[in-house]
Amino acid sequence: MTFFGIKYKQQISATGNGNPLSVKIWESVEMLTNNNKLESNPAKNWSVVSATIPASKLYPLGMKTIIPASRFGNREGKLYAEFLKDQYTPMAGTTNYKLVNGRDMRGEAIEVLFENDDDKKVLVSHIKINSVESKS
Repeated sequence: MTFFGIKYKQQISATGNGNPLSVKIWESVEMLTNNNKLESNPAKNWSVVSATIPASKLYPLGMKTIIPASRFGNREGKLYAEFLKDQYTPMAGTTNYKLVNGRDMRGEAIEVLFENDDDKKVLVSHIKINSVESKS
């Protein structure tokens, strides 16, 4: 998006906090926009540059993950992607290793920052952050 001749990435933030007292496993996101086609240039597609869960007694560092644009697909007319794993998982390995093999994103609430680098105006009409109640 260009504003007074300066190009900016488009960003939108959403918070998932349904049933705020229960711990949830955050599974995926859905997004409905005025253009749900996946572009050949990944930068013009939406990505999640940060999905964070606040620190708690069980997870003193909180949790953090991402969803690269390449992981988004079209599901029933909406953009859809599953969260990668927690990059703060206490295990040996690189951040990329932890994003694939780490623990599930688990907490009462999650803050998700979406981003794209499209030149066109994009209208977002729906964001859904999917979760299931944690049984542990």
